[in-house]
Parts: sequence; C-alpha cells; structure tokens
Amino acid sequence: MMDLNEPYWLEEPSAAIAVVQTFVNKGADYDLDKVRSEMIAKREETLAALIEKVPDEEKEWFKALVNLGGRASMFSEEHDLYCELYLHALLRRGFLGIGRRLVQAGTIDRPHDTLFLNPDEIEQVILAPEFHKLQYIANRRRAQWEKQKFEETPPVFTERENFEQAAGMDLIPSEDVIIMKLVVGEMPKEKPELKADIYGVCGAPGSAEGAARVIMAYDELKEVQPGEILVCPGTNPAWTPIFGIVKAVVADRGGTLSHTAIVGREYGVPTIVNCFVGTAKIRTGQRIRVDATQGAIYLQD
Repeated sequence: MMDLNEPYWLEEPSAAIAVVQTFVNKGADYDLDKVRSEMIAKREETLAALIEKVPDEEKEWFKALVNLGGRASMFSEEHDLYCELYLHALLRRGFLGIGRRLVQAGTIDRPHDTLFLNPDEIEQVILAPEFHKLQYIANRRRAQWEKQKFEETPPVFTERENFEQAAGMDLIPSEDVIIMKLVVGEMPKEKPELKADIYGVCGAPGSAEGAARVIMAYDELKEVQPGEILVCPGTNPAWTPIFGIVKAVVADRGGTLSHTAIVGREYGVPTIVNCFVGTAKIRTGQRIRVDATQGAIYLQD
C-alpha cells in the first residue's frame, strides 16, 4: 500500500496525470466547492441530530471529541502525503540512482534491482562496482518476489496456529487502538443467509454493482475507468482521487479507521475492508455486486 516499489511522479508522470484525469472525467458540471459545501451541511445536520441524543452533561465533551476526531483524520491524511510518501519518493530516487551506476558497471541488470539488495551488499560494491557481480542475488530475489506477490500470505508472522489465535492472544491484549482499528480491524463474519461469495467488514455503507478493476499498485491507477469497482490490497493518501470516479471499493485489509474506510465514508462510496481474498478471487472485468452495509461481495460471472 505504501512502499518503495511505487514510482514517484518524476519517474512515472502518468500516475500524476491520472489524478487530473479523475476530475476531468467528472465532467464540466462537477463543482468541487459546491460538493464540499453540501458535505459540510450534511455533516452538521447529522452531528446536530446525534448530539440531541447525548446527555446534557456530556454534550460539550462529545463535541470536543468529534472536533478532535476530524482534526486527527485531516492530520493523518496530510501527514502521510507530505511525510511518509514524500520520504519514500526521495529514497526510491536515490536507490535508483545507485542502481543506474551499478548497471553501467555490469554489477546488476536493472536499476530497480537495488530494491532487492540490502545495505551491506550495496556498501560492499559501491566504491568499485565493476569488480563485482550481484545478479545471482538480485535475480533470485526478484524471481521469488514475482512468485509471491500474488500468493495468499498470512497477514502476520507468528507461532500461533492461525491469525485469529494471534489476534486474540497477542494483538487484542495489547489494547493498542491503532493496531486494532487501523491495522488489524475486525474479522469478517460469515452470514449464511446472505449467500455471499466473499465476506468483509463494512468500511462505508451502501451497495453497488459493476465491473471490477483489480489494482495492486499505485502506478496502475491510471487503468481505472469511471463507474468501475476498485479491488485492491488497501489504499493510502495518494490513492484518494480515485474514490471520486469508482462505484465502490473492496480492500483486502484495513480496519474501520484505515485510510480506505475513512475516505470511503468521506466520498460516500460503498467500501468493504478486511475481506482478505478480494484481489485473489476477483478478476478485472468481472461483474460483482457489493453490499458494503452487510460486508458481502457477490461474484456474478
């Protein structure tokens, strides 16, 4: 969702251009200021109705918590975009610069292969790369990565028998709110009466039906067409504009406070998180029906 394997804008301009295209595809009648005003009005109306149900002695405290929550969400979004993502872009640019030098010296085959080397290995060859060959290391690790990146893997490495046991014995007792609500999230519960093909957790309520678009990395977002249903491992702030054109979002991982869920609610897009197997079982072009309120996904063909 956010790593050095995602290209930065100077390296892959089409990714940034796709963000502009997202708004162009909205059409000339799309008025961001109007939409924002409508969302603010709806928020205030909903908040006022909710506060009416809060006991008088707790109203001010509740308002303060809501205000804090809004600011925390904004900080999380902006901080990720301008700190974490920016840092990854700078590091990747530096690593690829080293990679080009090693390719010129015949040490590796591709600049990106530096991402399959550890710091000690690079340090040993960087002063005189022409006297070293690291293809046998980089190529082996690249092949392993290509094989594993689409395989179903456990979300954590643990000596427990399964993820549920690890969550119950290790993660939940930690009482770490970030781990529980953002990283781990709730486990999907199967509801036999729904007869769904895949179950997840409601990130943002609603339902939608349409063609799926499986996206595994940020640089693939330019392939998403208006009205499709985004199926992905998860999202980060750089993915936010895509919520403006899709009908729904299905994410393998994430809790109700994950980026995917929060942005889904802000955009009013039906969103399911923590379905675990969406990218493995759904293929691009396949028609699916998403009942995000129930956390149910139906594969139609």
